[in-house]
Amino acid sequence: MFSNLSKYLAPLVILGFAATASAQVYTDDFNRPDSSSMGADWAEDNGDFEIQSGRAVGVGFPWDDLNILRNTKFFGTYDSVTVSMDVDTQGKSSSAAGIVIGHKWWGGVATKLQDNDGDGMFDRVFFEAAINAGSWHGSPTPPHFDLTTPIATGSMVLTTLDLDTAMVEVFDASGTLVGTGTANGITGSAFPPVGNEVVIYTQYSGAAIDNVVMTPKISTLTGTPNTLSVAAGGVQTLAIDLGATHASELYLLLGSTSGTTPGTTTGAVELPLVLDPYFIYTLTNPNSMPLGSSFGVLDGLGKATATFTLPPAFAPSLIGATIHHAAVSFTLGATLNVTEATNAAPLDFTL
Repeated sequence: MFSNLSKYLAPLVILGFAATASAQVYTDDFNRPDSSSMGADWAEDNGDFEIQSGRAVGVGFPWDDLNILRNTKFFGTYDSVTVSMDVDTQGKSSSAAGIVIGHKWWGGVATKLQDNDGDGMFDRVFFEAAINAGSWHGSPTPPHFDLTTPIATGSMVLTTLDLDTAMVEVFDASGTLVGTGTANGITGSAFPPVGNEVVIYTQYSGAAIDNVVMTPKISTLTGTPNTLSVAAGGVQTLAIDLGATHASELYLLLGSTSGTTPGTTTGAVELPLVLDPYFIYTLTNPNSMPLGSSFGVLDGLGKATATFTLPPAFAPSLIGATIHHAAVSFTLGATLNVTEATNAAPLDFTL
């Protein structure tokens, strides 16, 4: 496989890593004119959303008043992201608002904050295995928890504690925690969250959503140490950890001497590296000095280790400079599919 590496990497070169604005953290406050269009970063998969007074409001009336808004800019597996958003019942009875991570074709880790007793106040959180599924992974009924204090406005946060456990936190308008709960059983399900999309949705009378924040949850690439002496030389160890959802996928470590913004993209995945000559060198010369083990296969936990080696007194011009490395994971089939990118790990050069 490695002997014919150029054939495998060619699609990355041909399709190109195109410059784009960094999306390591994605935010949308919907602070734009009222419109039936949600903007280029969103796709309305079901029902109808509108921007009203600087918020996203579900206004469609399909089955169960289910309005689904899928983000087309930010991507990450369910175990690698945290998503938060502000919510408002708008005083409407039975309003509900939800977040889905690991989304694909309505499936994923789906959570819903709902006015369960019909008084216009959010009071209960449900965990579901898909949007409006009515069940959880491996459970006949959706786990749920009640808020200590019902709220009309506030915020909700969805994350995972590990591969098997989801957690939701709910805060009131002042930022006080009014409810938190977990549900496990994700990995044992016959219906796992295999996607990498984030969805927000409303149900039953159209709640309003605002200030959506999508954040990579963990550092997926760690460089140790983060400084090297140009005079003494040394080795930086680069530990890749993309999680078990990427087990046995291929990985490629790339670098840039020009920083992390704007990042570069291939397909739906963004890499926080500026495209420059060092980037091209690391792309087309894997497992070559100064990088060791820059191309290979992730282990059963989605981990791998690469190295950057600086010979003693190699290039005094490096003193004061910083370079960054980041990795992509990908699979090979009829086409090459880039599945994930790490954060960028810096390396500073000192005297």
